[in-house]
Amino acid sequence: HSKLQRDMIASVTDLDGNIGPALQENAGGFRAYGQYCANMSYAKHVLERQKATDPRFTEFMELCRDLPQTRRMDLWDLMDYPRRRLQRYPLLSKVILGHTMPETPEHAQMAAAISEIESSIAFVDAFVADNSRASLVELQSSLDFTNAHCDPIDLVEDN
Repeated sequence: HSKLQRDMIASVTDLDGNIGPALQENAGGFRAYGQYCANMSYAKHVLERQKATDPRFTEFMELCRDLPQTRRMDLWDLMDYPRRRLQRYPLLSKVILGHTMPETPEHAQMAAAISEIESSIAFVDAFVADNSRASLVELQSSLDFTNAHCDPIDLVEDN
């Protein structure tokens, strides 16, 4: 996001003020969030387990939450912030597009940027879904229902 921020500031300080190319150029970098977002549910699990088993960790987390730098956000909120930010880019970009005159080159560039951003977010969503499916397949293969008194559960096809 730092490069995007620098590029957008440079665009605004230029005479044209067109941020579409900066957004479009940097949108492909959003795909890197795939692995990060795919690990979020496990990270939340580890965080919750640690909070439940280690009172010192919980106390430390409360102290950190009270720091002005964290803006009263707990660790999970801070960890989830990049994912939430990523989801806001298309919304913000569409608002900007709505205030851009349709017959201008800036409008076309902004529309192209939105398309690239949405494509990157779709990639991240698909990456997370594929990763989740792979985890379910692995879990399904580890289940043994040979001596169970219930019907086997198909974790993969039911989800």
